[in-house]
Amino acid sequence: MTNYDTADRLTFRLAVALAIIGLVFFAALCSGAPTYTPTVAATRISPDGQWRVEVADYRARQVFELWATPSVGGVRRQIGRAVPALQDVRTDLLISADSRTVVYVQGETASGLNYRLWSTPIDRLAGVVISQPNPQNAVGFWLPLLSVCAGREVKFRSDPVIDELFDDYVVRFAGGAIRAWDECVIFRDGFESGTTGRWR
Repeated sequence: MTNYDTADRLTFRLAVALAIIGLVFFAALCSGAPTYTPTVAATRISPDGQWRVEVADYRARQVFELWATPSVGGVRRQIGRAVPALQDVRTDLLISADSRTVVYVQGETASGLNYRLWSTPIDRLAGVVISQPNPQNAVGFWLPLLSVCAGREVKFRSDPVIDELFDDYVVRFAGGAIRAWDECVIFRDGFESGTTGRWR
Protein backbone atom coordinates (compact mmCIF):
# COMPACT_ATOMS: atom_id res chain seq x y z
CA MET A 1 0.00 0.00 0.00
CA THR A 2 1.43 3.35 -1.03
CA ASN A 3 1.12 6.68 0.73
CA TYR A 4 -1.06 7.77 -2.19
CA ASP A 5 -3.59 4.97 -1.49
CA THR A 6 -3.75 5.88 2.22
CA ALA A 7 -4.33 9.59 1.43
CA ASP A 8 -7.12 8.68 -1.01
CA ARG A 9 -8.86 6.51 1.59
CA LEU A 10 -8.66 9.22 4.24
CA THR A 11 -10.01 11.80 1.80
CA PHE A 12 -12.85 9.47 0.82
CA ARG A 13 -13.77 8.76 4.45
CA LEU A 14 -13.70 12.47 5.28
CA ALA A 15 -15.94 13.24 2.28
CA VAL A 16 -18.42 10.53 3.33
CA ALA A 17 -18.51 11.82 6.93
CA LEU A 18 -19.12 15.40 5.77
CA ALA A 19 -21.85 14.23 3.39
CA ILE A 20 -23.62 12.37 6.22
CA ILE A 21 -23.41 15.41 8.51
CA GLY A 22 -24.79 17.59 5.70
CA LEU A 23 -27.69 15.21 5.09
CA VAL A 24 -28.58 15.13 8.81
CA PHE A 25 -28.52 18.93 8.97
CA PHE A 26 -30.65 19.20 5.79
CA ALA A 27 -33.16 16.68 7.18
CA ALA A 28 -33.45 18.70 10.40
CA LEU A 29 -34.15 21.85 8.38
CA CYS A 30 -36.78 20.10 6.27
CA SER A 31 -38.50 18.62 9.32
CA GLY A 32 -39.21 22.07 10.71
CA ALA A 33 -37.32 21.35 13.93
CA PRO A 34 -35.45 24.45 15.13
CA THR A 35 -31.68 24.38 14.70
CA TYR A 36 -31.30 26.38 17.92
CA THR A 37 -32.42 26.01 21.50
CA PRO A 38 -35.81 27.78 21.79
CA THR A 39 -36.39 30.23 24.64
CA VAL A 40 -39.56 30.00 26.71
CA ALA A 41 -40.14 33.49 28.11
CA ALA A 42 -43.35 32.77 30.06
CA THR A 43 -45.56 29.80 30.95
CA ARG A 44 -49.12 29.68 32.29
CA ILE A 45 -51.28 26.68 33.20
CA SER A 46 -55.01 26.97 32.49
CA PRO A 47 -57.32 27.03 35.55
CA ASP A 48 -58.70 23.59 34.65
CA GLY A 49 -55.16 22.20 34.37
CA GLN A 50 -55.73 20.95 30.82
CA TRP A 51 -53.45 23.36 28.93
CA ARG A 52 -49.94 24.79 29.19
CA VAL A 53 -49.60 28.14 27.36
CA GLU A 54 -46.13 29.49 26.55
CA VAL A 55 -44.60 32.61 25.09
CA ALA A 56 -41.68 31.15 23.15
CA ASP A 57 -39.62 31.42 19.98
CA TYR A 58 -40.30 27.89 18.70
CA ARG A 59 -40.90 28.98 15.09
CA ALA A 60 -38.07 31.50 14.61
CA ARG A 61 -35.23 32.66 16.84
CA GLN A 62 -36.16 35.69 18.98
CA VAL A 63 -39.69 35.92 17.51
CA PHE A 64 -41.87 35.29 20.55
CA GLU A 65 -45.33 33.91 19.87
CA LEU A 66 -48.05 32.04 21.77
CA TRP A 67 -48.05 28.25 21.93
CA ALA A 68 -50.38 25.83 23.72
CA THR A 69 -49.89 22.17 24.61
CA PRO A 70 -52.49 19.85 26.16
CA SER A 71 -51.29 18.88 29.64
CA VAL A 72 -52.20 15.22 29.16
CA GLY A 73 -50.08 14.93 26.04
CA GLY A 74 -50.58 15.97 22.49
CA VAL A 75 -49.04 18.21 19.92
CA ARG A 76 -47.87 21.71 20.76
CA ARG A 77 -49.68 24.20 18.54
CA GLN A 78 -49.33 27.87 17.78
CA ILE A 79 -52.25 30.00 18.95
CA GLY A 80 -53.17 33.66 18.51
CA ARG A 81 -51.74 34.93 15.23
CA ALA A 82 -48.46 34.52 13.40
CA VAL A 83 -46.43 37.49 14.61
CA PRO A 84 -45.42 40.00 11.90
CA ALA A 85 -41.81 41.10 11.43
CA LEU A 86 -40.45 43.25 14.27
CA GLN A 87 -43.26 42.28 16.66
CA ASP A 88 -43.39 39.98 19.69
CA VAL A 89 -45.92 38.71 22.19
CA ARG A 90 -45.24 40.18 25.62
CA THR A 91 -45.01 37.90 28.63
CA ASP A 92 -48.12 39.52 30.15
CA LEU A 93 -50.95 37.11 29.38
CA LEU A 94 -54.08 35.85 31.10
CA ILE A 95 -56.19 32.73 30.72
CA SER A 96 -59.93 33.06 31.31
CA ALA A 97 -61.58 31.36 34.29
CA ASP A 98 -63.25 28.83 31.96
CA SER A 99 -59.86 27.97 30.39
CA ARG A 100 -61.14 28.68 26.88
CA THR A 101 -59.53 32.04 26.03
CA VAL A 102 -56.09 33.65 26.28
CA VAL A 103 -55.58 37.43 26.36
CA TYR A 104 -52.15 38.85 25.56
CA VAL A 105 -50.30 41.99 24.46
CA GLN A 106 -48.45 42.07 21.15
CA GLY A 107 -46.33 44.85 19.68
CA GLU A 108 -42.93 46.02 18.47
CA THR A 109 -40.62 45.32 21.38
CA ALA A 110 -37.59 47.08 19.89
CA SER A 111 -39.33 50.33 18.93
CA GLY A 112 -41.97 50.24 21.67
CA LEU A 113 -44.78 50.87 19.17
CA ASN A 114 -47.97 49.28 17.87
CA TYR A 115 -49.09 47.52 21.04
CA ARG A 116 -52.56 46.04 21.13
CA LEU A 117 -54.52 43.74 23.41
CA TRP A 118 -55.39 40.45 21.68
CA SER A 119 -57.67 37.53 22.45
CA THR A 120 -57.52 33.98 21.08
CA PRO A 121 -59.13 30.62 21.76
CA ILE A 122 -56.69 28.49 23.74
CA ASP A 123 -56.53 25.77 21.10
CA ARG A 124 -56.08 27.50 17.72
CA LEU A 125 -54.81 30.38 15.57
CA ALA A 126 -57.70 32.83 15.77
CA GLY A 127 -56.39 35.97 17.45
CA VAL A 128 -58.42 39.20 17.32
CA VAL A 129 -57.68 42.68 18.66
CA ILE A 130 -59.88 43.52 21.66
CA SER A 131 -58.37 46.86 22.73
CA GLN A 132 -59.08 50.27 21.25
CA PRO A 133 -58.45 50.62 17.47
CA ASN A 134 -55.39 52.86 17.85
CA PRO A 135 -52.19 50.93 18.54
CA GLN A 136 -50.45 52.02 21.72
CA ASN A 137 -46.87 52.92 22.49
CA ALA A 138 -45.16 50.57 24.93
CA VAL A 139 -46.14 52.98 27.69
CA GLY A 140 -49.71 52.97 26.35
CA PHE A 141 -50.44 49.84 28.35
CA TRP A 142 -49.67 49.75 32.02
CA LEU A 143 -48.98 46.15 32.84
CA PRO A 144 -49.72 43.68 34.25
CA LEU A 145 -53.17 42.95 32.89
CA LEU A 146 -55.74 42.01 35.51
CA SER A 147 -58.45 39.37 35.42
CA VAL A 148 -61.53 40.88 37.06
CA CYS A 149 -65.22 40.19 37.62
CA ALA A 150 -64.86 36.49 38.47
CA GLY A 151 -62.46 35.95 35.57
CA ARG A 152 -64.95 37.04 32.90
CA GLU A 153 -63.22 40.29 31.95
CA VAL A 154 -59.80 41.88 31.54
CA LYS A 155 -58.91 45.18 33.15
CA PHE A 156 -56.19 47.20 31.44
CA ARG A 157 -54.91 50.75 31.70
CA SER A 158 -54.31 52.54 28.43
CA ASP A 159 -54.04 55.85 26.64
CA PRO A 160 -56.34 55.30 23.63
CA VAL A 161 -55.94 58.78 22.11
CA ILE A 162 -52.19 58.97 22.85
CA ASP A 163 -52.48 62.17 24.91
CA GLU A 164 -50.69 60.83 28.00
CA LEU A 165 -53.97 60.65 29.92
CA PHE A 166 -54.45 57.09 31.10
CA ASP A 167 -57.70 55.48 32.19
CA ASP A 168 -58.74 52.01 33.31
CA TYR A 169 -60.83 49.99 30.86
CA VAL A 170 -62.57 46.62 30.92
CA VAL A 171 -63.36 44.21 28.10
CA ARG A 172 -64.58 40.62 28.04
CA PHE A 173 -61.92 37.96 27.45
CA ALA A 174 -63.40 37.10 24.05
CA GLY A 175 -63.73 40.78 23.08
CA GLY A 176 -66.71 43.07 22.68
CA ALA A 177 -67.62 46.51 23.95
CA ILE A 178 -64.86 48.29 25.85
CA ARG A 179 -66.03 50.34 28.80
CA ALA A 180 -64.40 52.51 31.42
CA TRP A 181 -63.73 50.60 34.63
CA ASP A 182 -66.90 50.70 36.70
CA GLU A 183 -66.28 47.90 39.17
CA CYS A 184 -67.95 44.53 38.70
CA VAL A 185 -71.71 44.68 38.21
CA ILE A 186 -72.87 41.13 37.66
CA PHE A 187 -76.48 41.79 36.74
CA ARG A 188 -77.91 44.66 34.72
CA ASP A 189 -80.33 45.42 37.55
CA GLY A 190 -77.55 45.61 40.13
CA PHE A 191 -78.23 42.35 41.98
CA GLU A 192 -75.11 40.31 42.60
CA SER A 193 -76.63 37.06 43.81
CA GLY A 194 -79.66 34.88 43.40
CA THR A 195 -81.50 34.37 40.14
CA THR A 196 -82.97 37.84 39.68
CA GLY A 197 -81.78 39.93 36.75
CA ARG A 198 -79.90 39.18 33.59
CA TRP A 199 -76.18 38.84 32.97
CA ARG A 200 -74.67 41.98 31.61
